Amino acid sequence: MNRYTAGILTAITAALLIAPARAQKTSEAYTMLEAARQKETQEGDLKGAIHQYGAIVAKYKNDRAVTATALVRMAEAYQKMGDGESRTIYERVVREYGDQKEAVAAARSHLGSADSQIAVSTRRIWTAPPKADFYGQVSPNGRYIPYTNWAEKGNLFLHDSTAGTERRMTDTGDDVPGGSGEFAEEAAFSRDNKYLAYTWSMGNKGGVELRVVGLQDAGVPKFRSLVINQDLKWISPYSWSPDGSSIAVQLQRKDRTGQLALVSVKDGTLLILKSVDWRNPQGVFFSPDGKYLAYDAPAAGDTTGQHDIFVLSTDGSREIAVVVHPSRDAIIGWSPDGKR
Repeated sequence: MNRYTAGILTAITAALLIAPARAQKTSEAYTMLEAARQKETQEGDLKGAIHQYGAIVAKYKNDRAVTATALVRMAEAYQKMGDGESRTIYERVVREYGDQKEAVAAARSHLGSADSQIAVSTRRIWTAPPKADFYGQVSPNGRYIPYTNWAEKGNLFLHDSTAGTERRMTDTGDDVPGGSGEFAEEAAFSRDNKYLAYTWSMGNKGGVELRVVGLQDAGVPKFRSLVINQDLKWISPYSWSPDGSSIAVQLQRKDRTGQLALVSVKDGTLLILKSVDWRNPQGVFFSPDGKYLAYDAPAAGDTTGQHDIFVLSTDGSREIAVVVHPSRDAIIGWSPDGKR
């Protein structure tokens, strides 16, 4: 065998050895991609899937087909979360992976729709107790869900979605036959997630109470009463001011009149802003700068269930109707910049 023939055989042997190794790496990469896809679509764990896609990009950075595919899928997961990081990743694919036509086409398609449509992914995070009712709002950080547990005499509980635990917030509820009739209902968190205001029915005593507790306290936290009024039928806390100094509430009086008011967190002083229909709004929200309240209310004189949307200055001096329409419109909040 001459040197030329020996060289050819060596090259062929090397190619035969390298090809299976490359095939194995490619197979492993696509196995990892499939595992990440299942975590995203079947388990609904978007953050976990993003982490796995990132690991693939780091491990197979020299395999442009695999990397481009992983980046597109990572961006899709971010987009489902409503995270603007998706656009940055799509733009990277278009800019750096022009030779990967399918990935670039997918990225361009998403870039065209990313601003107008965000995909929604849902998954179950908790099954509530059978006799739980939800009258309050989820905490701003998304961790706590307040509920009244009627199986526990109408006491207030918090579900911790991070730890997967239940915490008792009150222990004197007695809404059972022959009991005092006291129970908790509506609840609203401060913007910093440190405090919770809730409504307490005084039961057989008559009247209602607005309480505040600190979430840092261990066990059943000690409450502080902001408002105690036997002449009120109900008081509903809706929204804390950005600086934590006041809480927007609706008052229901026994003569079936209603008022929108601010309660001072410092001393419980009530500032009545305006009279409203006795029927509860779906929501009342402070603007990000704390200067306005947005709320919905039944249209004047309406008996069909029509609700319109209003914006009221927090000193009560000015109000404008921003949505007037023959339907049941409900406020769900402000944009972060306060412009919408």
